[in-house]
Amino acid sequence: MSEQTVEYNFKTSSIENPTEIAHLVPCIIHFNGQSDEIKTNLKFDQEEEKNHTNKFVTYFRGRKLIGQDVLKLLNENNKVKAFVMEDTTNIQNNKQFHVVSTLDKVINYEREGNEDRLDMEMSKLREFIDVTNLIHS
Repeated sequence: MSEQTVEYNFKTSSIENPTEIAHLVPCIIHFNGQSDEIKTNLKFDQEEEKNHTNKFVTYFRGRKLIGQDVLKLLNENNKVKAFVMEDTTNIQNNKQFHVVSTLDKVINYEREGNEDRLDMEMSKLREFIDVTNLIHS
């Protein structure tokens, strides 16, 4: 079996990248392509958030969503940064990526009434991170 080497180049601009929030929404949408619906509809309900410690509350298509920041869980020691990247691979097929923006939060949502599932997902992610840290330390 032959080995293949792939080189990745990551480019960041000297200008500070804008920050974004990634939303992991639990729904099936039979549509592929861009939409402005997410940008305009996922606004946090700060009054409702007072009832949910360390969670975010928003609404999508009339349904209440409750979420937690995955990036905060991954970034306990401030060693992790997340980026939105654009593939700028050239003709010679050298893999290159350009940083488009920095992720400030990555929020994983579940529908209201399904918060146990959200807690379970976050617990499993925490366990995965702990095992990974043990393996790589």
